[in-house]
Amino acid sequence: MKTRAALLLAASALAFGDVDIWLRRAATDAEMERLLHSVSDPASAEFGAFPPRAALAEATGAPSSAVAAVSEYLRTVEGVPGRSIVASPMNDFITVRGRDALREAMPPSVKALVALVHEEEKAGTAKSATSRGHRRSRLRVGEAAAASPFGAPDVRQAWGVPAGAVGAGEAQLVWGPGSYDVNVAEVQKYWQHFGVNGSTARLLFEGYAHGNQTAGDNYGEASLDADIITGMAPGATTTVSNTNNTSPPEEGPGFGYAQLAFLRQLAAQDTLPGVVSLSLGSLTWRSCDMLCRRAVESGVSNYTACLEFVQYDQRQVCMFQNDEVIQLANQQFMLLGSRGVTVLAAAGDGGMHFSFEAFSVATELGRKLNGIACSLAMPTFPASSPHVTAVGGTQWTGQGTKDAPVYWNGGGSGFSWESAMPSYQAAVVKAYLESAKSDPEFPEADAFNASLRAYPDISALAGDVGMVYQGSLVTSGGTSAATPTMAGFVTLLNEQRVAAKKKRFGFMNIALYQMAAQHADEMFFDVVVGNSKCTSSSCLACTKGFPATKGFDLATGWGAPRWEGMVKYLVNELP
Repeated sequence: MKTRAALLLAASALAFGDVDIWLRRAATDAEMERLLHSVSDPASAEFGAFPPRAALAEATGAPSSAVAAVSEYLRTVEGVPGRSIVASPMNDFITVRGRDALREAMPPSVKALVALVHEEEKAGTAKSATSRGHRRSRLRVGEAAAASPFGAPDVRQAWGVPAGAVGAGEAQLVWGPGSYDVNVAEVQKYWQHFGVNGSTARLLFEGYAHGNQTAGDNYGEASLDADIITGMAPGATTTVSNTNNTSPPEEGPGFGYAQLAFLRQLAAQDTLPGVVSLSLGSLTWRSCDMLCRRAVESGVSNYTACLEFVQYDQRQVCMFQNDEVIQLANQQFMLLGSRGVTVLAAAGDGGMHFSFEAFSVATELGRKLNGIACSLAMPTFPASSPHVTAVGGTQWTGQGTKDAPVYWNGGGSGFSWESAMPSYQAAVVKAYLESAKSDPEFPEADAFNASLRAYPDISALAGDVGMVYQGSLVTSGGTSAATPTMAGFVTLLNEQRVAAKKKRFGFMNIALYQMAAQHADEMFFDVVVGNSKCTSSSCLACTKGFPATKGFDLATGWGAPRWEGMVKYLVNELP
């Protein structure tokens, strides 16, 4: 066991009292996307030619003159010593360390260079769902493993992964804020129970994660992530990262800023993992804004009270405070993909309509919001980003088997309200909508925008998944389990590509969709049973959702992977 403090850039580590200033980029989002696609499209001459950090910073960051101008202004602000002003090597943000606010108004000439200013709330003053009587943890943990839950080795066997594929030489990372950390002894207990040849020498910790956690909601999330991703790729180096251990980012809108700080910190590192797994997320800002605006129109609430309810009274439901946070996160996802990192994100556990579960029905507002949500697609982020691989859920129990998995009730599904439909998925989404619209449970046409990003892209086991939690083997699940499963699988594929003297995937969706369009039967276990109208615990009055169908669908994407076909087309035949 080691502490990988070296991978945290001292220049960009976010602490309470810091002020983050995001600079306006020289490159537009469209230009950044073209760069990402040029290195991610197998048909491109630049496929796999990931630019070095300095070249990417020069091509996409703010002009050096803008960095200098903002830095020079900050040196004139009272109480800001020059040594506390730290610019990112990516030329996209400046951190003022040791300040809780910049009380002086920026002059217009400086303000024009700035995209966003985030001032960290001091400990003890930030609103938190913890103090507001929030609902139970998002993590799905049974009281005990009454039946035999499935472990990562069961998934490896079902998908046809050979024993020799272990991810040797690869690096993978899981992240979360708040209490996100594991207990090393419990990870070892998972390895022992499921026969995983893991090693604490390959289990690293970053930031506020130290491997000695025993309580907290995100501790459970981290435990699930670490158990599964190390079980899938036991030969890889796995880092558990927590870059903000304060309470607000664990449950409320502080999460969006914490995730954004992590992403820009990661994208600025010199050395990067090949795969990043993100199990945590929530409804997008536009989803939450739409819910509250419609609630106000119905006369049930005022807008401010509604936002208070969805952001603080409902845990991990609305954790992004505005569109700017999501836009900036999307830029960081493009940077990471352009540098050769594959980012996978959980699609959510609330089906088409919720992030996790329905709103509390104890209040009139909660009941009204449930009705509104049931009439709309309510996308989650970061899964609805077109620059990540969104992971949905399958199950092997009930109607499902290992050879014929079915949709896991609750797997996130739908369309973004923010991001345009990426070209790589346009054809298959159009074909799906044409074939599935006759289903009597298919959503109404005004419930979603079919011209925007659709998700999930792919799915993995989300039902009856085993983990070790507070010393005991328990049954868990959700797309929080599916995502590290798929992340570990991608690590194994990267191992095969490197062995074949090829580049790691980086942003893999373009190659994935191109190959799957021709070879889906060989590459995936197709999922044809299920509908995304329900959460994992109930349907309430929601009667419409996206059905699983033959081929690509908006319940499970392409389905669950088959090792032999994935290696054939994404390793052997892909440049």
